[in-house]
Amino acid sequence: MEVNAVEKPSNLAPVDVWEDFSALEEFKDEATEIIPSLLEEGTRRDVMVVTGENASGKSLAFMLINQLGRNFAKEDKIALEVMDIGMGRRTTSGVAKAFMFGDENIDSTGNVSIKVMQTSVSTSKNRTNFHYLMLDEPDIGVGEGYHNAIGQFLSNFANDMPEKCLGLVVATHSRRIAEKLLDAGASSLRLGTDLRPVREWVREGDIEKSLDDLINLKDVCGDRFRAVSKMLNGQRS
Repeated sequence: MEVNAVEKPSNLAPVDVWEDFSALEEFKDEATEIIPSLLEEGTRRDVMVVTGENASGKSLAFMLINQLGRNFAKEDKIALEVMDIGMGRRTTSGVAKAFMFGDENIDSTGNVSIKVMQTSVSTSKNRTNFHYLMLDEPDIGVGEGYHNAIGQFLSNFANDMPEKCLGLVVATHSRRIAEKLLDAGASSLRLGTDLRPVREWVREGDIEKSLDDLINLKDVCGDRFRAVSKMLNGQRS
């Protein structure tokens, strides 16, 4: 049977995947310690905004949703494509990076970010197979004056999401982008040590940290990445 003929699944939204991950017996004891999180469900389970401090685990959450979403879909005999657009690809080298992000030596970082976001949304609208669109920090290099516009653009897409898009996941440090998505009904996933409700974070901003805290993030990132990679390796089929 062709993918296009398969009925749209009702249990593969990003919130479903995160809840299933949190409930997995083999991860239950260590998940809270490795990647502390607070999930607040909005009216949309298929739209998720992921926030947290630096090294809180946002990119790792993307890894988990990406792989486990595809694994869970495979168990239901559904082919799920993940359009994962973000820093993981942006910091690599080679033809794939150049094709997706262009040449940041001749174009501003912010302009590249906006063009990639727009292209990703356009691509999603034209996809004929089930997929997630996952945008990791689409606001990189973009001044705050544009953040409301980015948030509105993504909210408009969320409100008119194509049938084949099973999930929009956006990780951001921008309170304005997050607020626009929350106003559109997005669920919230807060990660790291600052697990205040997302609306409180939007209202009050980040907790002040020291330079030493910033320097120590390297060790935190390394430990979390190794732990999450180990968890994912146990799930690979």
